[in-house]
Amino acid sequence: MNICFEQFSEGGGELKAPFSRQLVVDFYDGTFTALVECAICGRTYSCFIIDSNGKLTVRIFALRPIELDALDRVTQLDIKAGLNPTGTYWVPQKVPTEIAGTLYRQASEILNSAGTPEWMIAANPYIDTIFGVKRVPNELVADVNASIERNGAFDWMSFFGIPRDGS
Repeated sequence: MNICFEQFSEGGGELKAPFSRQLVVDFYDGTFTALVECAICGRTYSCFIIDSNGKLTVRIFALRPIELDALDRVTQLDIKAGLNPTGTYWVPQKVPTEIAGTLYRQASEILNSAGTPEWMIAANPYIDTIFGVKRVPNELVADVNASIERNGAFDWMSFFGIPRDGS
């Protein structure tokens, strides 16, 4: 049975990620920043890495709800740039340098238009397996936002009870 990650218990285990589409904007040995769409509830999220273990095999992502058309808008940017987004997991590759900066900036503007972080997930690099889900507590929203901006110091790996050394 497929379930939405929002219904996944904090008790542990693994969940096959319910994302029907993932359009990656920033990639390094897996997803860093992306738009994801849940196949179960239909919501779309702006997804940012906020922490990882030392080997980048487990990553903590903050998910911020975003307009339903955000995925289509970023896809249209890619098409306009001469790229052909395909499949459920798409990473632009071999983007000509002369358009890469503009494309990244425009896609980032869309991702940054998202709302307040609502969820955090611990997942593998391609976000197809989820190890843990937590709703962002109100008192930690500022810490999540700081981590999205890459100037936070909160230990999200410990928050999820995951060893930082990669084991």
